[in-house]
Amino acid sequence: ELLLQIAEEENDVRQVRQSGLRLFYDQFRIVYYRKVKATYTADKWKPEVEKIIGTLKSETHFGWKGIRALATIFVEEQYWQRLLALLQKNATLEFAEDFYDLLKDRFPEELVAVYRVALRRYAEQHMGREHYNYIVSTLRKIQSLPAGVAMAKTLTNEFKVKYSSRR
Repeated sequence: ELLLQIAEEENDVRQVRQSGLRLFYDQFRIVYYRKVKATYTADKWKPEVEKIIGTLKSETHFGWKGIRALATIFVEEQYWQRLLALLQKNATLEFAEDFYDLLKDRFPEELVAVYRVALRRYAEQHMGREHYNYIVSTLRKIQSLPAGVAMAKTLTNEFKVKYSSRR
């Protein structure tokens, strides 16, 4: 961080880019991404952002934090289709909730499909009243989307049968 600060004060673009990217890959904080982005013109930034995305996708040691960083970049760059694809590939309830407001108007039907998968996974892994209440509140929220009412009814019936032995 100190190297980045010094580079910014000295207007050393190369060092700002290098230190900023290193910090972004280490901490996945969007502030460093934005500092690197600010050193490029709009036309030169496109290939650079693709390199960053490629690095995040190819490095398996980044794991879940890398996926979250990708999502943050997609939001920052307004790559909504790519964000949806990432969400579909990594459908968890928490991840879907984080991007619900951004995607509900753009991709309502696709978002309902993501929630279907995410809710099933969540119900398989979690038991207890607080988790059931969370599922119910999520189903109520999804009903505001097109095809959400039908999906909520289907999942409710499915859960009643599948988890009939649960209290």
